[in-house]
Amino acid sequence: MLAWFRCLVRGHHSAGRHVLGGFRCRECGAVGGDLDEMGFKDGGYVPPMRRVYSRQHGTLTRTDSWDTGSHRIL
Repeated sequence: MLAWFRCLVRGHHSAGRHVLGGFRCRECGAVGGDLDEMGFKDGGYVPPMRRVYSRQHGTLTRTDSWDTGSHRIL
């Protein structure tokens, strides 16, 4: 009961992928077909830009490349 109330106050569930498809809340057990049903706005869209740390230069850069090479993704 407390887990359900915590999700209600927070405004969204702690979504985790379900083996058979969809999502299940890790705290209260609620089930949803997509992230929009789990309380995330705009379907839980994640922008493609990421921050990457370069050890060689010691700097943080933003990239949308999936090839990390010698970079560490943060």
